[in-house]
Amino acid sequence: MKNDEEGHRVILEDSFYPVMEGKSATYLHNRYLMGKVEGKSLFVNKFELFFLAIKKRISMENGESPPERELFIKLFEEKDIPMLKVFIDLKNSGGRVSIKGDSLILVGKNEARSKRRIIYPMRENQEISFDHLSKLDGSIIASVDDDGDITYYSVEHASLKGENRGLTDRPPIDRIGNRGIASSKDLPPWIGDSMGDVTVLSEQEMPFLNDKPPEDDIAAVYMHLLENGFIVRTGFKYGCNFRAYGGPMEQHAQFLVHVMRKTVQWYEISRAVRVAASVKKRMIFASPWEDTVGTIEVTRLKNVRDF
Repeated sequence: MKNDEEGHRVILEDSFYPVMEGKSATYLHNRYLMGKVEGKSLFVNKFELFFLAIKKRISMENGESPPERELFIKLFEEKDIPMLKVFIDLKNSGGRVSIKGDSLILVGKNEARSKRRIIYPMRENQEISFDHLSKLDGSIIASVDDDGDITYYSVEHASLKGENRGLTDRPPIDRIGNRGIASSKDLPPWIGDSMGDVTVLSEQEMPFLNDKPPEDDIAAVYMHLLENGFIVRTGFKYGCNFRAYGGPMEQHAQFLVHVMRKTVQWYEISRAVRVAASVKKRMIFASPWEDTVGTIEVTRLKNVRDF
């Protein structure tokens, strides 16, 4: 049996490394669910090779373990570091992990291959736009901070429908600067800031009550939520634009909604999701998009396999 296990090696392009501890190429393939076996050779990609190196499964011709620092410099560029970090994390938790472009494909160890999770590594300060976020629908973002900690988030388009009825009558409004004044008795209590019989209206409420098109992205999202059955109030205390009630205000708001008007760094998304989770609300990012208003829910995953 010992002779059968001699000469087994791991190959990356034109470099090869003997398998250590008398194990075979097939053993490594089955043990770590990686690479392609041909005879006594296991063909791998650079991420798989480095993983086997830190697991002390391969050696150099002299029988010593390859220096990991030198191997790292040889194999990787700066842009590869988040991908490598997430690859190692996923492999350590078991399952089949493959690389496809700028994403990883995860299939759990005892799962059918049709159960594929698409995972995009992202550094904490990486910039992302609403358009980019929308294209990640149905996938997972693996956020890698500069301490090397990884947090996983699901990204899904959200179809938001509330149960509240909109206004049927528009009251007379007086303008003061960019804001408005109306009689409190003409408005439901969830609109504006009431002081006696005076209700002060915000810049978002003004075009809605005047039945005019929204003047900016924030007003467009506000009107979209109202038209879809939500009571909408400011989300200032939570660091976002709105909190949205699908039912009466006596119940807690189900959603926090933030309008993405520009490219942001990923940590801003992460921070908002953390705040929402801490107050047991769902975090929605919204923006006028194509011919409607797009809404995307981002959720922190305790376990990447929960998605």
